[in-house]
Amino acid sequence: MSLVVRSVLELLRLAAIFFIVGGVLSFMFINIYGVFGIESSTFVGVGVMLVVFVLYRNRLQFSGWYNGKQRKRLSTSTTRWLVAGSLVLILSPVIREMMTLIV
Repeated sequence: MSLVVRSVLELLRLAAIFFIVGGVLSFMFINIYGVFGIESSTFVGVGVMLVVFVLYRNRLQFSGWYNGKQRKRLSTSTTRWLVAGSLVLILSPVIREMMTLIV
């Protein structure tokens, strides 16, 4: 296959991963928060997308069609910062709810 075809296939694969995995995880968190009566926000979706991005860059990009020289994992510190930030974003509705109970 040519480089252009492999790149297009990898972009389609990337979009499918983000929409399917990201959508399922976002839906799951929104429903879990809904069960407890917590209104979720857009931050949950952004946090989930950060987790999917880290997953793709550190694992999934090495099993796809594209074999370019630019493929490399995120550094350990970058991975830790992104995952920590995404956890804060995912848990932000819970944190907001706790802050309203305290105040």
